[in-house]
Amino acid sequence: MEKQLKYAFWFSGSFTLIMMTLTLPLLMWLSAPASTIINGLIVSILIGGSFGLFAGWLFAATNPDPSIADKYEHHHYDI
Repeated sequence: MEKQLKYAFWFSGSFTLIMMTLTLPLLMWLSAPASTIINGLIVSILIGGSFGLFAGWLFAATNPDPSIADKYEHHHYDI
């Protein structure tokens, strides 16, 4: 669970920064008023953050911890 939270927060921050980096220049290029730019940034934070949380959780859930596999790799049990 700790690994899932770590990845979720890393992905959330990354996706939020990407969304803000894409949204701000686009709105400024369109000469949008200040209220539209602020609303656009708020929406980009919400979308980027929520998508990042889901993507990070999914990444952690589908990639098992390699240290767990290493523990059992060298043990051979004779039946």
